[in-house]
Amino acid sequence: ESTETFRVVLSGLTNSTLGLGTNLVSITDDDLALLGFTVSTATVSELDGNITLTVERTGVTNTTVSVAYATSNLTATAGADYTATSGTLTFEPGETNRTMVIAIAADALSEAPETFLVRLLNFTNAASASRTNLTVTINDAFGGVPPASTVVAIVGVDKIGDRLLRLKIVGPEGAPVVIEATTDMLHWSPVDSRVITGGGFQWTTPIDHSIPARFFRVVPPPKP
Repeated sequence: ESTETFRVVLSGLTNSTLGLGTNLVSITDDDLALLGFTVSTATVSELDGNITLTVERTGVTNTTVSVAYATSNLTATAGADYTATSGTLTFEPGETNRTMVIAIAADALSEAPETFLVRLLNFTNAASASRTNLTVTINDAFGGVPPASTVVAIVGVDKIGDRLLRLKIVGPEGAPVVIEATTDMLHWSPVDSRVITGGGFQWTTPIDHSIPARFFRVVPPPKP
C-alpha cells in the first residue's frame, strides 16, 4: 500500500507554553512480494522431452511484480542436452504461481546424469525469496548410470552418410575386444579385434544393402 500518515496533537496545557503542537507521522509500507522457486532441485529424464518449473509469490499479492530467468550450463550442455532458455515471468495482482518450460534433448549415448542451472534475476516490485537458483538433473534415457569402468559396451550407433555405420565402444584401458556380427541373432562371426585405449574408440564398417541387416556386439577374445 502507499505511504499513510497520522498526526499527534498536543493540547490542554497546564502551567506551560506550547511550542510545536502538531507532529505529522508517516508510515512507509515495507511489505514485499517475495519470488522464488518452489524447490531447489529437480530431476528429469531425457525421454520426458521437457521440464516445467514453478516460481511462487509469497508476501504481498495485490501488486504486479515480475522476475527474469535464465539457464546456464553445469555439466549439461545447452544445445546438446537441453535448450538454453530465458525470459520474464509477470505476476498480476492475485497471481501466486507462474511456470516456465525448458526443452530436454535425448541422444543415443549411455552417459552419467548431467546438470544445468536456472537462475532468477532482475526482480521488479519484489524481492528474492530463499530459492532463486534451481539445479536440474537430466537422467540418461538408459537409466542414468554409465557403463562401469570394468565393462566393455557399445554406447553409440550412428551412420556416416549412406555408406558407413559407426559404433562407439568404451571400456577399461588396455582391454582387448572382439567385434562380432550376426544377421539372425543366433550365429555370431568375428569381424574385427581391437585394444581399448583412451577409454574407448570408434569403429566403422561399410553398409551393404545387398545383405540382411547386421547386428553387432563386443566380447572378450576367445581363451587360448
